[in-house]
Order: sequence, then C-alpha cells, then structure tokens
Amino acid sequence: MTTITTVGSYLVAPYLTLPYLTTANTGTDGVQFDAVTTGSFGVQFTAQVYNTTSLRVMCSFPSRGTAALGGTNWTSNSTATSPTSEFTVNNVNTDIVEQVFRSAIDTGLQLDCDTGLVQGVFVDTLVFINTNLTTSANITLIGSDNASHTPAGITIPMTTERGGNVIYIADDLPTIGYRYWRVQIDDSTNEDNYLQIGTIIFGPSLLLQEACFTDIVIKTPKNFTDEVFTEGFTNVKNDRGVKNAIRLDFRSIKYTSVDFILMEDIFNTARTILKCLWIPIPEVANRFLVFGKLKQIPQQRHNYKTAKSDLVDFSVEVDESL
Repeated sequence: MTTITTVGSYLVAPYLTLPYLTTANTGTDGVQFDAVTTGSFGVQFTAQVYNTTSLRVMCSFPSRGTAALGGTNWTSNSTATSPTSEFTVNNVNTDIVEQVFRSAIDTGLQLDCDTGLVQGVFVDTLVFINTNLTTSANITLIGSDNASHTPAGITIPMTTERGGNVIYIADDLPTIGYRYWRVQIDDSTNEDNYLQIGTIIFGPSLLLQEACFTDIVIKTPKNFTDEVFTEGFTNVKNDRGVKNAIRLDFRSIKYTSVDFILMEDIFNTARTILKCLWIPIPEVANRFLVFGKLKQIPQQRHNYKTAKSDLVDFSVEVDESL
C-alpha cells in the first residue's frame, strides 16, 4: 500500500489544479498531466483606424531604402544620356523635385525599387511629383517579395492627375508589405519622346481621424523668376516655375486626442527643416497636395478648463519653396 502526502499544489492546465505529491514508500503510480511552460517573446504591431477622408501626412519615406543602401536603391531599364549623368534614376529620392530622372524612351519604361526592408513596406500612399506624364499614360505599380516579381504580390493601376502628378491612395489599409516595388509606364502620346519624374515617395502615412481643420483652405501659388532690368520701362524675366503653399486652420482640437498628439509629433520631428507630404483632402488629393516644409512651428492657443478639457487652436503653413 502506498501512502500519499499532499505538500502543495500547482497549475498544470487551465482551470485544473493538482497537488505536489510525495510518497512514504516505493511503488508505482500512474499520472496524466499537461506540461505548461511560460516565457516571453517580442511582437510589434500597428493599430490603425484607417480612412481616406481626413488629413494624411508622410514624413518618413521607406521608398528611399535603408541607410545601408545609401539612397541608391532604384534601377531603370532606360536613362537619358548626359555627360554629367544628371538624369540618374536615383534622383527620384531627392527632396529637390527639379532634380529629375529622365528616360530615353516613352514606352516600356521599368523602374525597380528595393526598399531594403525584409518585413516589407505597407503602401497606403504614393505620389510622383514634377513629371511630364500625360493623362493617357498607362502606369502600373507592382509589389512583391522577390526582385524579379515572379510571381507578383500585388498589382495596382494608377493614373496621372492634371499638372503631371501621379497619386495613389489605398481604399483599405494594406495588410501585406512588400520589399520590392516596380513601376511600369507606357506613354506613347508624350510629345517629349522621353519620360521625366522629379520625386517618387511612397509608404504608410500618418492619418488624422477627424476633420480637424476649418473648411477654408488657403492656397498660395508663387511664381519664381530670374529678373533682369533693362534701360526701358520693363524688365526681362526667366520663368523658374510655380510653387504652392497652403495654410490649414485647426480649431478646438482636444489636447489629449490622438490627432493633436500626432500633429505635435510631426512638429517635433519635421520641425522647419524636413519636407513632408501633406494631403489635406484625399478625395481631391491633387488640389491641395504639398510636398514642403513648415514655414514655422505653429503657435498654440489653449482654451483650458480642466486637465481633460483643453481645446487647442493653431494654424499650419506648409511651403514647397522653402
């Protein structure tokens, strides 16, 4: 006969507690149990309430690749020749949109981007700025987890907006990211007989959740020129292009809200030295789109009642020419 003495208890399965057992003499006992081990592991995730109606801002551009790639993460199957290689495809990574990439063809152009990110890039926003693409151009964006895009992970058709910008905003939050992205362009009606793109940026945007600014959007186009005075009553000007600035007036934003925290993060990160992509109204994205710098970090006007009732007014001015 075996004498069993209970010493303590331990949890061996959910809702099942068994005793620690000792025996007073030798014998054979049968027991059945589930072995449970505990440990820790790391996990990273993004919680996002996605929308295509409120302000979106992009200040970080994974399309430019990792630091290890050194800004040379694009390749092209055609590049216009020049003694100084001024039309290199990696010009699409610069903030100076006048520093363009140019091809030697207007059909069959293929641009490949290696983001260098093994986990991939989740693209909810993409723009081409300062292009000569026509509205009849056929443009396709392809994302894959292999450089040959065989098979392709995702295929997205895009169109050219008035003025030459190409804008893509995902209808739904992307749930799969891809390291490799390819742009295919056919624009046979282009009278230049070449294709030109100033800047390409894509990736995930910072999204506000509510319509936080007033319905008055102030847009200021600025024409820059080189001016030479003559002996007459006029002068000679060389056109250097038009740059846009916008002003958004935010009213009664709750200090503790996600939207205000997000805006403060942008102010503290971009400050007045880094360019960000601002799309105030995605439904008409091209109308107010600005790729520029803050003119100044906004002054805040607080209507403070209690710690949980603090409403903030401020104005954001973004200028492409800065």
